[in-house]
Amino acid sequence: MQRDLGQQGLAGSGDNTLVLWDKLSVDETTVLQTIFWSAAVSRLAVADPLADSKSKANSLIASLLDQGLLEETGLQGSIGGRRPETVQLRQRLGVLIGADLGATRMDVAVMNPDVSVRARIAEPADMRRGPGVVLARARTLMRPLLTESGVSPRQVIAIGFGVPGPVDFASAQRVNPPLMPNWDSFSIRDYLREEYAAPVFVDNDVKLMALGESQDLVARDIVRDWGYCMQFDLFNDSQNVVLRNDVVHALERCDAEAARSACASLREKCPGDEQLDALQLLVEAVADRSDARLQTHAALHAARHDLQDRFEPAARRVLSNDSATHWLRARWQALAQRADLLAFDPNHAQDHAAPLYLRAGQWQAAADAVAAITSWRRIPTPLFWMVQARLQLLGLQSSWAMLAELAWLSPARLDELVPQAIDPTLGQLMHTFQARFEGEGEVGDLAWFPAWLLTERPGLVSLLSQAQASQHSDPEKAMRVMVELLGLERQGRHHDVVARRKTLRGLHASLYAAYMATR
Repeated sequence: MQRDLGQQGLAGSGDNTLVLWDKLSVDETTVLQTIFWSAAVSRLAVADPLADSKSKANSLIASLLDQGLLEETGLQGSIGGRRPETVQLRQRLGVLIGADLGATRMDVAVMNPDVSVRARIAEPADMRRGPGVVLARARTLMRPLLTESGVSPRQVIAIGFGVPGPVDFASAQRVNPPLMPNWDSFSIRDYLREEYAAPVFVDNDVKLMALGESQDLVARDIVRDWGYCMQFDLFNDSQNVVLRNDVVHALERCDAEAARSACASLREKCPGDEQLDALQLLVEAVADRSDARLQTHAALHAARHDLQDRFEPAARRVLSNDSATHWLRARWQALAQRADLLAFDPNHAQDHAAPLYLRAGQWQAAADAVAAITSWRRIPTPLFWMVQARLQLLGLQSSWAMLAELAWLSPARLDELVPQAIDPTLGQLMHTFQARFEGEGEVGDLAWFPAWLLTERPGLVSLLSQAQASQHSDPEKAMRVMVELLGLERQGRHHDVVARRKTLRGLHASLYAAYMATR
């Protein structure tokens, strides 16, 4: 049994040279077959299936190393004499996805080109539920595995599925599967192409299990005596994926020269690649290392929208989630540093360094930029930025007072902030407030949230009482009354408690009802 690397495909090397598989010699293909079956095989072991000299094997390996198809992995342990050097398939060619769909279980894994597992998950499954349900779940499981592996769907170079029952390997379809009529002639390959450009291979799960078990037997030539041949054209139709990966890896390193060279190779060999324009755009961004300070809000506005509307969508399209986030944060930080001399202008509120530092995940820098704004605590937008930064730096407990100020000054900003909070407590309390508080049904009701909060969480009184005076609105007055009431109750001053309750009822009947319900 063979696992054939195929008659077409490519790999990018360090100098982005394209290597077409159909131009490789028979001996070069044999070398790749041998290495593909083995984990870190020695140069000497490669010579055996060639029935030729060690020097010729070394020459072939050197050629494949130059073409970027192989990489050296070091020395094996000594068995007497000089330790043998080992080689393997180049790990940055991309990743593989393997899925085993059994009658009652589903197993999905992301693997390196040498079939070593990077991430894996298994769970119960019922094939009788039909291909729509089962494959939708399989595809769902693939996404977090790719994220865990730090790669995007575009870096997948091949997908293999093992399924029970007869399979037509050429069409990747099951044929008259027993007890599973809905699977007959269903195209797993076409279904996965909705999300993956990589080639998809499907075969019987028992055959694939035997294929996996056989890897330990290759050195004894047992595999070659098996009675059928299975082709995994691993790099067939994957040439653009591999070249794209060269560009992506250079972008992740912010290596402008390598990214430009890799992108030029992709443009030359795959001019119709669907991601080429996006990659080229990111290459331009990496190459532009201008650190000149921006002198006007209009200049910052243009640069901000360029990054937000052009470069960010391109990064999200071609990079993995984690890589895109990391890459974009570096760009936002660089832009924030170029904007740090611009004063806050209410007419250009978003054109300031503070929100850019927030997008870069630089929380302390954002807080420092806000603190430099005169009277920032009385202006909704800078106060909103400061609360965002403090929640990240100090957590919810240390931010309650400022959250109250934000609720009074700009309820809409508080509403915008809640979904962003990393502590779920704030969202849970807000959900309870909106379900129980009888207000006008508008976002302005959130101004009453701090006062209501003391009916639900009186233990927060010491934190909320630290809120600075704002506009002396009724919602602010109500929270101050709640603070006084809780103190008077602890002191047992019944007459004063009655008077303050009357004041609370006059400020908001629903708030008064919420307070009395806890008494």
